[in-house]
Amino acid sequence: MTAKIRRFVGWFLIALLAFWIAMNFHSVQIYFFFRIVHIQLPASLLIFLSAALGAGSVYLLRFIRDYRKDKPPVP
Repeated sequence: MTAKIRRFVGWFLIALLAFWIAMNFHSVQIYFFFRIVHIQLPASLLIFLSAALGAGSVYLLRFIRDYRKDKPPVP
């Protein structure tokens, strides 16, 4: 895939995510540890944090892959 198409698809997905975040401003409850701890926050914030964690994990895995490629093998 060329760089222009990748860039277009990336910006399209970001715009779609922004639209989806803008449509979800209701509050949701999130339960942790078998309903012992719970928090209430807007769904838009939850969607944004989930997308940010997903993107961060992709970049971290890509960084690790590139680091291992550049590192010389240990005899």
